[in-house]
Amino acid sequence: MGEVYATAAEFVSCSTSGKGGAIYSTTGWLQIEGSKFITNSAEKSGDNVWSSDGGSIDSAPGNSACSDRSSACLGYIIGTDPSECFEFTNTGPGVDARCPAVSFPSGSPTVSDGGGPVPSQGPTVETSIYTPPQDASWSLLAWGWNNGGQDDVTSTLIVDVDHEVSAGEISQLRDDGHVVLCYFSAGTLEKWRTDYEDADAATRAKWNSLIIKKMGDWDEWWLDFTKPNLFVLKELMGARLQRMRDIGCQGVEPDNVDCYDNKRCVNKRNTSDLRRDQIAYNRWLADEAHRRGMFIALKNALDIVPDLVDDFDCAMNESCYHYKECGAYKPFIEKKKLVMNVEYKAQSPGWCDSRGAPELMSKWCDGNGNICKG
Repeated sequence: MGEVYATAAEFVSCSTSGKGGAIYSTTGWLQIEGSKFITNSAEKSGDNVWSSDGGSIDSAPGNSACSDRSSACLGYIIGTDPSECFEFTNTGPGVDARCPAVSFPSGSPTVSDGGGPVPSQGPTVETSIYTPPQDASWSLLAWGWNNGGQDDVTSTLIVDVDHEVSAGEISQLRDDGHVVLCYFSAGTLEKWRTDYEDADAATRAKWNSLIIKKMGDWDEWWLDFTKPNLFVLKELMGARLQRMRDIGCQGVEPDNVDCYDNKRCVNKRNTSDLRRDQIAYNRWLADEAHRRGMFIALKNALDIVPDLVDDFDCAMNESCYHYKECGAYKPFIEKKKLVMNVEYKAQSPGWCDSRGAPELMSKWCDGNGNICKG
């Protein structure tokens, strides 16, 4: 599953039973199995048109919210699984449209738009994604000791940087033989970030509409990833992921992806529901990173490691030795996946040999680049 970009998107059924359908665009047919389409015309506020039997919206005159085939539409595609909801925006002839779609089985039927059969086509997915080795050495420049920036990168493979470093800095690191991992917060609003601070009023309003509560001692605000706010968050985070790809990040490290385990983020909501929705959002982040050709690290979120180990390429942990919870990473270790661990208390050189769990690539934040190399 994932997003593709198209133009002149129309909604047409491609199922003779009416159970399912497709979006047609200049990129080809994008088939949705067992779905229903919901549209809301920008010119007809509140005018929702949908098929309750799982059919589709037809763009022929009189059969859709955009019956004149010229209006812009906003809406969602709801799959058979309630947790799978895909957003499309600004569709209509001559308008660039973001048309997310789910994957569909090989051998899916072709359909005709009046000009002959058009082959079914799924979203484009990058295939050359770097896989970090389990024993990779790494440097931390993004956060941690004195807010990062002090670690030694001379002989390490992976370098973890903030996502707002320049493309030139990333290019230099890559030229020097490093693999660049880019840190960003996927669960909180940091108002000093350029995609908020320099944003127009409408984009800032979107960020602000997602705020749950301030994040304790940090100058950050937890963001809502539950429906219907999820669709807005995906738009904002999708743009952030795209920028990281564009400046050369080879991997991403989304932070604050464990809302269900933080009282201020839970904010009297149902913890079980939040845990379920967190897993779904984290999987979306992994899918979107992979679609852009980047590997992704699961940051903390220990309780849902078993649910997400197959979706994430490696893991990043803070203080699992201090809290005696490093055993939670057994699923990653068993799959020979890299687990990076940071301890905030300075350790003696002998600590590496005595700590246990040698599979974790541990370091402590004293600014001297100390790392246990397995």
